[in-house]
Amino acid sequence: MGTRTSARRIVFYAILSLLAPRLYAQSYINPTLFSRQIIMFSAAPDMSFSEIGYGISFHKIVWNPQNSSACQVEIQTSPDGATWTTLGVAQTCTSPGEYQAPSQTANYVRMKLDSFMGTQVTLRYYGFPPVEQTSLSNVNLVEVGGASISLGQTTMSASLPVTIASDQTPIPVSVTFPSTVTVVQPTGSNLHTDVDNFPANQTVVQPTGSNLHTDVDNFPATQPISGTVSISGNVNVTQGTNPWIDNVQQWNGVTVSAAQNSSGDGTQTAPIVRPILRKYAQVSTTANLGANASFTSAWIDTQQTGGNFLLVEAFANQIGAASGFWAQGTNDTGNSNLFIRCGQYQGASSVAVNTLAVFYGWCPFRYWRVNYTNGATPQTSFELVATETDAPPGVALGESATNIGGSTNGFPHNGFNIPTVVAPTTGNAVASLIVTQTTTNGNDGTAFNQCYLSYAGNCIAPLVTMMYSTTGGGNNSNTVQARTPVIYKSIKAVSVTSGTPVSVWTPAAGKKFRVMGWMLSLSVAGSILFEDTTGTEVFRTSLMSAGVGLASPEMKNGYISTAANNQLFLDVTSTGTVSGYIFGTEE
Repeated sequence: MGTRTSARRIVFYAILSLLAPRLYAQSYINPTLFSRQIIMFSAAPDMSFSEIGYGISFHKIVWNPQNSSACQVEIQTSPDGATWTTLGVAQTCTSPGEYQAPSQTANYVRMKLDSFMGTQVTLRYYGFPPVEQTSLSNVNLVEVGGASISLGQTTMSASLPVTIASDQTPIPVSVTFPSTVTVVQPTGSNLHTDVDNFPANQTVVQPTGSNLHTDVDNFPATQPISGTVSISGNVNVTQGTNPWIDNVQQWNGVTVSAAQNSSGDGTQTAPIVRPILRKYAQVSTTANLGANASFTSAWIDTQQTGGNFLLVEAFANQIGAASGFWAQGTNDTGNSNLFIRCGQYQGASSVAVNTLAVFYGWCPFRYWRVNYTNGATPQTSFELVATETDAPPGVALGESATNIGGSTNGFPHNGFNIPTVVAPTTGNAVASLIVTQTTTNGNDGTAFNQCYLSYAGNCIAPLVTMMYSTTGGGNNSNTVQARTPVIYKSIKAVSVTSGTPVSVWTPAAGKKFRVMGWMLSLSVAGSILFEDTTGTEVFRTSLMSAGVGLASPEMKNGYISTAANNQLFLDVTSTGTVSGYIFGTEE
């Protein structure tokens, strides 16, 4: 009996692995990191995900198999989500490991399990932009020009290259002469000779066995040196140019690529650095404006500053003109047909007297500038300030619904809420970020009326839904906090008679069940019906073959019961046995 049970379990898990290559997946993304985790049972590609606009260029995959005898995984990229190319090389994943793929910015990325034999494998993907350097670090040079170097005095082959200038001051040189030398002199000269003025070039020959002592009283200050010279003590060297010019061909023994003034393609070799964090912020003007007069700042080039979002502030002692406070962007400052408003203060509103007016703007163009138009009364006090950043403003953690926009113009103070995104109502415009007050709190999962992105007053579906899911109509006007399944209900060969539902999930008192996914099979051909209390069908599976399991599609936040304490029942179109599991939450 035990042998047959084990065999059945093996067949059951084999069916699971064939029909459900991915059992559980979880994704998370923020402005600096994208990650995804998935458990897979057989070879298959994972779902793709868009990284457009996030600047992600570094890709890493981590795997952890169980009982694996064959496993190969890879990271793939695509420009359009249809044509896929391997990034780097495919990796063997029969044992836990990780792989850092070559740096590349891609529109779409996915993981692909090329082959797998085993129980299961957990795959995790990480994507992130270039890391920024915030502090200096020491560099330990061990080679120059391919040759190893050492500290202190050493042989010429192991020393730093030194250049002696043409006007070099005297350098102390210690020369070791042999103890005996023979000087060849004309016949009849004294063998012991005091030389008062040593010539510039003197030939000294040392024959074997001779003992000759020569005293040199006035050795010339400068003597030519050739051959090998041993130097001890300190040597002062004067560089002929300023700054010092050095051609470093290797870094820690690795040949480095030549310097260039354009972005690389990821194949170059260079020391690891972090880019300097830059943020543009300045007082645009403090000059008072006359009646109905306007100020327009100079164009700011973001290729020098690197930002995409603007925070613009103005304070004046006179009311401003309607629709007169805005930001503008373009990629060509010489063509006014390409000028687009990328931020505006509260639609058509005027800036009130002695009130700090603030708006946020998403300005993804190369150039941007700000404009302010005064009302009918000349100003006697005015200041306009613009700040550029590479991260969107307006998101805070822990805020209550009643305190959103605690300052005059919608600064969130204490909580996490998605800011409303609205477009200017006048002129050519793209959607711009303006944080506005909401009426209900999104932190506890309650739906609240907020639009991710809008244009000309209409909501636009978001490109990426991160921490919130949308509900309601096609305008995506309602959002709820994304859930993570924490409850798994095992269905152990439950017999169900068609038309007689069986309870499979009883939530805790006062709670509602939320179905977020399932993996079920029926012993006969037919469908399985999900009912919110007996007889109230909410959805059913597609027709299944006898004994062939079926996994749910991605349900995101899934289905939540209509009332607390309702039970989840299963019914079938044909009497049989249901096996598998259902997962979700209770709330």
